[in-house]
Amino acid sequence: MGAGPCATSIVGRETNRVPCLLAHVFTPDQRIGRSVSKNAGSTGGISLTVSPWTLRGVIPALGRTPALRGYPGGIDAVGPGWPSLTAGRDQPDPGPASAPGTIPVAEGGPGTRGGSGTGTEPRARRRQRTRSARARGPATPRALAGAAGRSVWQQSMSAWREAGLEWQRLAGWEPADADQQRTEPIPVVPAMVPLDAGPAAPPSGGPAGRAGPPRGRAGQPGPSRPPPRRGGRTVLVGAVACVALLAVAVAGIVITGRLGADRGPTGLVVAYPSARLADGQFAGPGGAPAPEVLPSLTGVAAAGRTVVAVGSQAALPFARPLVLTSRDGGRTWQSTVLRAPAGGGMPLMVAGGHGGWLAVGPDAAWTSPDGRSWRLGPGVAPLAGGDRVQALARTRGGFAAVGENVRPVGDDLVRTPVLWTSASGLTWQRRGAGQLDLPAGQGRVAGLRWVAARGSVLMIAGEVARTVVRHRGKRKVSVLTQSPGVWWSKDDGASWRRADPPVSHGATAGLAGLGATGSGIVAIRPGRGAKGTRDAVAYVWGRRPAWRFARVLTAGRGAALDVTSVAGSDQGVVAAGSAGRYRVAFVSVRGWSWRQTAHLGRSSATAVTGVTVGPGGRVVAAGASHPRPFLLLAGRHRRHVGQAALAGAAAAGLSVNGLGAGPGGQVAVGQADGAPAVWSRAPGGRWSPAAVGARPSWRGGGPGLTGVVHGGAGWLAVGGEGGPAGAAAQVGVAGTMDSATAQGSQQPILMTSPDGQTWSPAAGAEPLAGPGLTLAGAAAGRPGYVVAGMRDVHGQPMAALWWSADLTTWVPQGWWTGSARSGVPSALLAVTAGTSGFAAVGAVGAHPAVWLSRDGQGWRSRSLALPAGARSAVLQRVAIQGSRITALGMQARPSGPVPFAAVSVNGGRTWRETLLPVRGRPAGVTALVAAGGGFLATGMLGDGGDQDVIIWWSHDGFAWHAVRPPGRWLRGPGAQQITGLSMSGNMLTGVGYTATGSGQHPVLWQARIR
Repeated sequence: MGAGPCATSIVGRETNRVPCLLAHVFTPDQRIGRSVSKNAGSTGGISLTVSPWTLRGVIPALGRTPALRGYPGGIDAVGPGWPSLTAGRDQPDPGPASAPGTIPVAEGGPGTRGGSGTGTEPRARRRQRTRSARARGPATPRALAGAAGRSVWQQSMSAWREAGLEWQRLAGWEPADADQQRTEPIPVVPAMVPLDAGPAAPPSGGPAGRAGPPRGRAGQPGPSRPPPRRGGRTVLVGAVACVALLAVAVAGIVITGRLGADRGPTGLVVAYPSARLADGQFAGPGGAPAPEVLPSLTGVAAAGRTVVAVGSQAALPFARPLVLTSRDGGRTWQSTVLRAPAGGGMPLMVAGGHGGWLAVGPDAAWTSPDGRSWRLGPGVAPLAGGDRVQALARTRGGFAAVGENVRPVGDDLVRTPVLWTSASGLTWQRRGAGQLDLPAGQGRVAGLRWVAARGSVLMIAGEVARTVVRHRGKRKVSVLTQSPGVWWSKDDGASWRRADPPVSHGATAGLAGLGATGSGIVAIRPGRGAKGTRDAVAYVWGRRPAWRFARVLTAGRGAALDVTSVAGSDQGVVAAGSAGRYRVAFVSVRGWSWRQTAHLGRSSATAVTGVTVGPGGRVVAAGASHPRPFLLLAGRHRRHVGQAALAGAAAAGLSVNGLGAGPGGQVAVGQADGAPAVWSRAPGGRWSPAAVGARPSWRGGGPGLTGVVHGGAGWLAVGGEGGPAGAAAQVGVAGTMDSATAQGSQQPILMTSPDGQTWSPAAGAEPLAGPGLTLAGAAAGRPGYVVAGMRDVHGQPMAALWWSADLTTWVPQGWWTGSARSGVPSALLAVTAGTSGFAAVGAVGAHPAVWLSRDGQGWRSRSLALPAGARSAVLQRVAIQGSRITALGMQARPSGPVPFAAVSVNGGRTWRETLLPVRGRPAGVTALVAAGGGFLATGMLGDGGDQDVIIWWSHDGFAWHAVRPPGRWLRGPGAQQITGLSMSGNMLTGVGYTATGSGQHPVLWQARIR
């Protein structure tokens, strides 16, 4: 190549004209920007110092370069920051991540002072050698060879190959996810600053920020040496280095650190961007995009012209709390996605009035002054073990909630009443059975289910349990019976009197509910007419402290009436239920005169989850009519309202929750279009939907399949349908067992496949098919397969394990050494397999716990000591490297939940705990994998709808390092999570999601462990 006014650069299969500016830009002594070399301890070698702004006019001269490995469309950068990369449609601009740096090209080549020496050769000798070289004429291969006897081109190619880059294809286009399988980026460190360290480590050769002006002799500032005459070797190196620079600028990032204790320098090499949207990779059934899922509604309340409905946005795998508000009596609606608590959660009930609104969920509460702007609060607290909130009401002084406390006593389950009162909805006072002292005659109060308030009157109702003796033949048998009881108080619950409605006018002793109007309180009892047809009887508690009969409610055409809910507002009271084939409602302004509204839908296809009364005595109803949620205004006619707001709150109907690797490739599991979904990929191929033969009962709102493993008999996937989305994943996020109650309505899902392509329900899985089971994870080892989870035993979660040798029969592991004593809750949240057996983790009571087994059948459990300063702790993830077991989880501290690690170096005999590094924001653990001789975990940084991904890694489980990965889809506005990790060879793959107000998308993240 010549050194005339321009030179030719041959790279791959394309030829481009390179301007002479290259020789000036890459002049060895021209110091621009910051110098970074690949090996801080090396001597010699070329370190090219550049600034992105210096490359204006140079990069366009290269045109579209051949495709880098992992960048199929080549590189089209046109200025500072390279804003127009063409790697993929979803790829964001690198921006500051592509910081200027120095690229190692070759040892002993041009640009290194002293050639292959140490850089201390006298200047006179260098000048003499330069003159000798010019006297010999044009450069020859021998003249271009370095000290090692290789040409500059050979040395440069060696540097390319060492960095893992390859020129292999012509410029072209592929979906963004496809090229990730071939990405092997240059290991540079521009954009990740460890969270557990101070300022970033300086580049090799000295502290950061010392580039400064060029220096003359003795290190003093001064003008740089004039650039040498541009020869062929300088232009050649410049052309090669220019392309190398571009590759470094866009190719990748390495998270430095040692993942393996004895393997020398290792790290996590991440392509930039490190995560990409994967909607095209993870398609729905038949390869079509998964349809959006509409939200669900759980309650509704009204005050004046303001109506508020609460529920959840069906974002997968974790639903987000949702509020819909109407300011005109229910005619028009606006939706708002609320901030979610750290472990996720949704409001189940709502109450309010002029001056304050409150929405309550299992572990959180949201308050609002006007029903439009909401603030996340701590929830109804304090909660004793076994407390359950059943109903909520607005009172004169604030809010009241009622419920029950459930605790096992021997083989029995004892329920007692609980009342909570609050002035603001933020701080609460709890009164148990002993403090309430509710009159119950010869019985005892077994729990509270209803609450209503009007003026100074607070009224509660529940069940009274009483043992009666009945004759069966000549024998006397003691039978436990329950009947409703009602109590009222006029001093905010300090004292109580019995206030049962009369049993008259055909009423039975049952109770359908209580509701407050603007003038009193209404009670509805079930009744029977003269012909035995079911009806309902209404009673009113007005100004006088006594019940008065109001009206018998009967359905039209002689249909039997079953009232299932009663609710009131300052506009009136409504009794809703079913009559014949329809859902019906009866409304009254004061409780005395009643009228039936238009029906609310067919009983077989409609579920009403909340009713209230709006202006003009119109009933506002919320619920679901398969497959859509609804809001209704019902008077003489019914009208669907809020459809635009409900549609606007729809979310992606697809989630990718778990990941596994086997000999034939990788398998991802989740949910799509309301059914369990599986995707598979051969090595180097694309993801494609697998054939899944799911049972009809497994269709619904999720979460679907959550974990997948491969073993000797094939693939196994586990999950669940029904109950809160991601129920198992949310257990322990606060460091306690409060959210660990097994969901009785959840259907466990267990599926198997011989090849990862065709899936069917697991054979012999009857022991795992009962109600009240939550499957948390699975593992596969030489002895077989293990599934871990929990079962509901008298309302308490209890750890559960199942073992199978060949995926055809399943054996419950009902007992193990160290089993918790009766009545102590426990839960298993993760299980894994290693060369020496199985390890599972979770909690027993307030303590973190581990379960160990060599063959999956004989188990021993052990509760670990609480970490110092923690009130309770739960282990959520586990991985094994040889005899080293590392488990991650959360501990509850007075300042809030904190992630921690428990490590055993001797197969589980002894354990030590250490905190994971986190700064400033709440954090949680989402996935853990053994990688590169060490351990790597992902987590979430932040809470609610503002979550970023955080990465922790450690070579021994004790010393952890943390970074926040760059890239648009792992940090920024909205919530981002990596929910599953898998190692295949030295390639690490993660799946997860990114969710903002505009929608939710699956995310694919890949990196290489070296």
